[in-house]
Amino acid sequence: MSRAFADNKVIELDPTLARAYLRKVLRLEEYSTAKATPNDTKFKRMIAEFNLHIAGLIHVLSIWQLNLLKKLQGISKVASSGNK
Repeated sequence: MSRAFADNKVIELDPTLARAYLRKVLRLEEYSTAKATPNDTKFKRMIAEFNLHIAGLIHVLSIWQLNLLKKLQGISKVASSGNK
């Protein structure tokens, strides 16, 4: 089973798992190769594409983390008001 197929299956089973998205989007072997040969135009475009994906993922993960914190704070407030 290829890594790409496995990542797609993981995403299908658990769409909230960020690691599978990261591996799928970044294609780590290609990114490493692109970074190793920065003078080639093809690789410069590939690096720029990866960097855009990384920035997008960071943004999405930040929003997800903020929403999770808000939910946890809400749960904490409910739990503490129930103990009074």
